[in-house]
Amino acid sequence: MSKLKKTAIILGATGLTGSILLKKLLKDPAFEKIILFSRSSTEENSPKIEEHLIDMFQLDKYSEAFTADVVFC
Repeated sequence: MSKLKKTAIILGATGLTGSILLKKLLKDPAFEKIILFSRSSTEENSPKIEEHLIDMFQLDKYSEAFTADVVFC
């Protein structure tokens, strides 16, 4: 039986904790997609990453992209 791959959202992946978490999720085979919502780019280059540079006070504008199995903030 194959395991389903997960999608994670990270709010604030450019901060200290968020950047460490991002590196761990990139190495984790259980996660096939990592959606980032940040004010600035992480400069990470991976096919797993979908990065949204946004105003964090306007998350409602990105509700369609805000779908995942796990959210970290």
